[in-house]
Amino acid sequence: MTVTLLDLNGSTLSGRGTVTGALNNDGPVSPGLFSGELVVGNYLQQASARLEVEVGGVVAGTEHSRLSAQAVANLNGTLEVSLIDGYLPQGGEGFEIVAAETFTGDFSSYILPLIATDVQSMGVL
Repeated sequence: MTVTLLDLNGSTLSGRGTVTGALNNDGPVSPGLFSGELVVGNYLQQASARLEVEVGGVVAGTEHSRLSAQAVANLNGTLEVSLIDGYLPQGGEGFEIVAAETFTGDFSSYILPLIATDVQSMGVL
């Protein structure tokens, strides 16, 4: 999809592929659909928005979802992580769920699956 700016304005975007242009997320974005990668130019996540990722292993784009911004990822709002395919993360594993040349901001809230207490972190940004 080629656009200058894709403004979700409360709509949902899900799937894998490339949006050539900026993505202004003011709704849920679900990259990958059961793992896979969504590539955008710049990514701007509003305070009311949600990034939903699925984790079924450590390989980005194949075993877990990833949003890739080719330039800037401006984070805000909620990150929601779901485990798929019976996967249980092990201590020391990391998951690149957002990739970008430059990051600004951070998620303001997290919805994470309940997992064993020895796992220290669900995400590597």
